[in-house]
Amino acid sequence: MTRTSIIEIKWNVIGKSCMRLFIAFGAGFFVLALLNRIPEFKLLVKNSTWIPKYIGDSVAFAVGMVMI
Repeated sequence: MTRTSIIEIKWNVIGKSCMRLFIAFGAGFFVLALLNRIPEFKLLVKNSTWIPKYIGDSVAFAVGMVMI
């Protein structure tokens, strides 16, 4: 813990938060990497470019909610 004039910085809390963000977004990227191996998904992505973003963010959100 670092104490500046008024603000206390708890580094372990910041580290845990960063770890949780890494896990949540890592899960999203992992799911997208698995889906990119499916030929039909690649065709779907060509027609609708927003779908990978929606899927990745949805997975990251779901994993984050589970961790909370």
